[in-house]
Amino acid sequence: MPERTCLGCRSVREKASLVRLALGGSGFLEPDPSGRLGGRGAYICPQESCLNEAIRKNALSRALKSKVEIAGHEALWAHIKAGLERGRG
Repeated sequence: MPERTCLGCRSVREKASLVRLALGGSGFLEPDPSGRLGGRGAYICPQESCLNEAIRKNALSRALKSKVEIAGHEALWAHIKAGLERGRG
């Protein structure tokens, strides 16, 4: 099973246990539970604390090699949780 590193806590885990984030066509960060969105992806643990840490360290911009503007962590986390639910359903 492929492994990836969480941008927040830096733990190495199986790819399937992490959440892939990608820049969507609209230029906004989107959860990609299917792994089918094109372009670069970044991985975080499915925990809000890891998302917050990745944002604090500017790790998303570095990993995606693009400026990532995030207005509100809570709104982004809600969007990620909704994407996870769609991916499981």
